[in-house]
Amino acid sequence: MKSFLLAAAAAVLMLAAGCGEEQSATLKEAISVHDEVVRLSNELHESLVAELGEKADEIQAAFAEGDTALARQLQRLEAELSALDMRFHEVSEAVVEVPGHAHDCGHDHEHGHDHDHAHDHSASSLEGMSDEAILEIQQALKESMEAIRAELKALEGSAE
Repeated sequence: MKSFLLAAAAAVLMLAAGCGEEQSATLKEAISVHDEVVRLSNELHESLVAELGEKADEIQAAFAEGDTALARQLQRLEAELSALDMRFHEVSEAVVEVPGHAHDCGHDHEHGHDHDHAHDHSASSLEGMSDEAILEIQQALKESMEAIRAELKALEGSAE
């Protein structure tokens, strides 16, 4: 019985050691950048939804008060926010999981405005790529999300 338990324990250890390939420092960095992209994406998504909702309410209030000049100004701002929202969704759709790293994308895909928001987080599209190429893709996605965040902050500042 004792030898059976030792053999079973050895088999489990061998399986565990064989299943976990050591990731390169570059791939670990790509995973870290990807996690930051997901965090930024969730943050931006919430901010864009909130800003678009606020602008719609402000436009309605301006029209109700008879201030058509303000309503038109707010409509232009809303159009810029909508364009930014579309860019966000284009970048968001390009987000692809790093091979060997799984996560929950962290936000509800039912979010009250008309977009098909079905991410393909499948790592299979990056399979076979070098770790450096995967890192470059993740960095480019992060830069795009950061640019959208900067534009959103500028639009929020112009509304005040």
